[in-house]
Amino acid sequence: MHDIIAYVPFLDINERNGKKYISCTIRKKELVLQPEELVRQAYIVYLIEGLSYSKMKIAVEKGVKVNGLQKRFDIMVYDKHLDPFILVECKSMFVELTQDVLEQVSQYNLSFNVPYMVVTNGKIQHVFKMNNDKTAYEKIDHLPNKEEI
Repeated sequence: MHDIIAYVPFLDINERNGKKYISCTIRKKELVLQPEELVRQAYIVYLIEGLSYSKMKIAVEKGVKVNGLQKRFDIMVYDKHLDPFILVECKSMFVELTQDVLEQVSQYNLSFNVPYMVVTNGKIQHVFKMNNDKTAYEKIDHLPNKEEI
C-alpha cells in the first residue's frame, strides 16, 4: 500500500497575496490549493513517478454524464489504445472512504467500464480490478505499474 501523501514534496505549491496555489502538470495551470486538489495532484505524481504512467495518457476533471446529470471524474488513465483504463476518485484526506464514495466512482464508471477503479483520500487507497469473467470488481492490494499491464 502506497501513502500518496508521500508525493506531496514533489508538488509545485506557491503562495501569492496570502493564497496558496498548486500547479497541475496535466492541465498546465495553477489552481487554488484545496485539500482534495492536494490529494488529486499527489495521486497524479504517484501515477507518473511511482507507477510510470505517461502524463500524456492522463485526463483530469473531465465531464461525464451520470443518470442524465453532468458530473466530473477526478482522474482517468488511458491505455496504449487510448481506451479508459483506470478511473480514480479523490477525496480530501479528512474524508472517510465510505460505501458512498465507492458508489460515486461506480456510477461514473457506468460510462467507461474500466478494468481498474480507485478511491483515495491520500492516506488510504482502495483499488478494484474487474474479474476475469468481467462480471464484478474485486478488491486488490495495489494498482499495477505500467510494466505490469
